[in-house]
Amino acid sequence: MKIIEKHQIQDHIESLIDKHSLNFVLNCVAQICFEKADHIQSTWGGAEHYPQYEPLLDQFEEIAVLIEQIADKNENI
Repeated sequence: MKIIEKHQIQDHIESLIDKHSLNFVLNCVAQICFEKADHIQSTWGGAEHYPQYEPLLDQFEEIAVLIEQIADKNENI
């Protein structure tokens, strides 16, 4: 990723936090992670058919839960 693109993305995320809240943005990211896990499960059928994708699915789900926990601790930010 180019440095300019990275800064543009960071600026956009910052403006979303300013407009909505950190809690809102973190919950959005968590939801995206859950949706990525669902996509992996529905596309590749999970461990039954493509066991190599199971760790990726698990990682997305674990990260989503962690991000939700962080968001819950920052409800007022």
